[in-house]
Amino acid sequence: MAGLCWLVQLVVYPQFARVEAAGFAVYHKHHVTWTGAVVLPAMLIELLCGGLWLWVRPDSTAAWAGAGLLAVCWATTLACELPLHGRLKRGVTPRLVRLLVWGNLPRTLAWTARGVLLLAATGR
Repeated sequence: MAGLCWLVQLVVYPQFARVEAAGFAVYHKHHVTWTGAVVLPAMLIELLCGGLWLWVRPDSTAAWAGAGLLAVCWATTLACELPLHGRLKRGVTPRLVRLLVWGNLPRTLAWTARGVLLLAATGR
């Protein structure tokens, strides 16, 4: 998820500003459909794995920190990114693209921190 978020942060979302307004609705619909098909299952698997980690190691500070980072990821997705994508359905503006990129940054940093935490917790 960290790698996917960085791809979205640095490549996918900034590209929105380069799509002509006349064709943006079709572009965005395609983006939401196919990105959702990849990202949602990955996020659900990550949530399941985070829950399993807590279940197996309820005394683990790392598991609880990971759960907190997952909460940040889900909260920013639901509170920021999804509403902005809803607004983008009505049309793209440079301001909306900036909001999308900056709103995605906490999620990207949280997924990255979670990845580092998982590597540290597994001794890699």
